Amino acid sequence: MGSAAVSWSAPTDTGVNSISAYTVTASPGGHTCVGLGAAATTCTVSGLTAGAAYTFTARATNGAGAGPVSVASSPVTVWAVPSVPRTVTASALIGSAVVSWLAPTSTGGTAITGYTVTASPGGLTCAAVAPALTCTVAGLTSGALYTFTVRATNIVGTGSASVASASLRAGTVSSVPLSVSASPRNVSAVVTWAAPTSNGGTTITGYTVTATPGGRTCTALGTARTCTVTGLVNKTSYRFSVKATNTNGASAASALSGLVVAGTTTAPRSVVAAFPSAGTASITWVAPLYLGSGAITAYQVRWSLDSGLTWSAWASTGLFTSTKLGGLVKTHSYRMQVRAVNGSGAGLITTYIFTQAK
Repeated sequence: MGSAAVSWSAPTDTGVNSISAYTVTASPGGHTCVGLGAAATTCTVSGLTAGAAYTFTARATNGAGAGPVSVASSPVTVWAVPSVPRTVTASALIGSAVVSWLAPTSTGGTAITGYTVTASPGGLTCAAVAPALTCTVAGLTSGALYTFTVRATNIVGTGSASVASASLRAGTVSSVPLSVSASPRNVSAVVTWAAPTSNGGTTITGYTVTATPGGRTCTALGTARTCTVTGLVNKTSYRFSVKATNTNGASAASALSGLVVAGTTTAPRSVVAAFPSAGTASITWVAPLYLGSGAITAYQVRWSLDSGLTWSAWASTGLFTSTKLGGLVKTHSYRMQVRAVNGSGAGLITTYIFTQAK
């Protein structure tokens, strides 16, 4: 609701008695105010509708009664304080919050000049000059819960507080990721982890994994909990740490993963052919010098009967370090390749060329 301050000049003729009061009446609506005493020259009519146009008349009263009604004033549009801002929301930053809202449905009949945001608890505030609909409340305690209300101000004054925002935990970076582990691959490692126990009051947007030594990194977005660090050096031992990122920044690094050795094996060694019978070759070898990231799980061999133009499919010999092939032709040249397999995949290949002796 609005009001209007109405003023007048005393009548030129007060009658035989002194004026005791003036009565002002608004039209439309009939709202009134009274100015007491002969010296009164103003009073305020309240209960008016903001944005509506009114005229006002005054009449003086003395001991003989009420005098005639004055000529009506010119029409005026009534102003009021604004109605409440709407839909207040807040997003967390480190030690602060960005608060946004929608403008009131009523400006009170005159332009809104600004807004004041108040945090609860604590009463910290920020101000926005219209037409801005956002401001940042600073000085909050990171990790504490807050709600926020907004008031609008115009030339008449400041309106009532809005409905409070939803509770918000003032932002900080997240806690550290947990349970970091790594599985070695050839010149790479697959790293996995568990989410932090606290997201810092805002959504985690991604993770960064860092290898030690070397500083090679990989990133995972959103809710992903794994990524692959590439560019590692085989035969090198690595540990890995993970940082979580939210809108407030990156967390501290997690505890390091267990030690892993990057890489597949080197090539099998000391390949030798024997010819136990006509048309048969028995090939033996020695395990690789470097086993890479873990124990050998199998050996694989393949053959070429046309000097390497075509090759058979890889075939496993299990953990045996020998293989046999029959149907060979005496004095013909043949090629055999062998490689070891571990948890990181297939290792380097040894190519062996021999001539069938029987």
